Amino acid sequence: MITEKDVEINCFTPRDYQVELLDKACKRNVIVQLGTGAGKTFIAVLLLKEYALQIMAPFDKGGKRAFFVVDKVALVDQQAEHIECHTTLNVGKMHGNLNSDVWDKQDGFQEFMSVHNVVVITAQVFLDLIDHAYFNIARLALVIFDECHHALGVKHPYRVIMDRIMRVREGEF
Repeated sequence: MITEKDVEINCFTPRDYQVELLDKACKRNVIVQLGTGAGKTFIAVLLLKEYALQIMAPFDKGGKRAFFVVDKVALVDQQAEHIECHTTLNVGKMHGNLNSDVWDKQDGFQEFMSVHNVVVITAQVFLDLIDHAYFNIARLALVIFDECHHALGVKHPYRVIMDRIMRVREGEF
């Protein structure tokens, strides 16, 4: 049995505005616009903890997963390290030069997903996983987009991913 204590590690006290934003993010899609150093990643970690019971459920038994989507390869390690430092969640990393063998075979991807609760991934790789049917959006518990202003670009992978998610949620797929 997984308890909240299982995901508590290196806990900091959030500021009032962070709690307010976290509460909103737990209820609906939000865009968190804060200045540098104001704790956007901290809010993301708190949100992952809120979803911990869902994303820690065994993948082969219908468990869902969280994805932390970044625009640049360099951010994969940085954000994964932050999540690992502040939670006990198993964090996987994917980008074009890392774990590319995982999405070569469906079995390899399923094994990767069974081991990891959260995947920090570049946007294009995540889009490829969706488009090639390696990952079913219905198995998505949470997606966090780092630097979401990139979604303003009509053909940017962030925007395409968001469109795919919304279409699935609206029953178009």
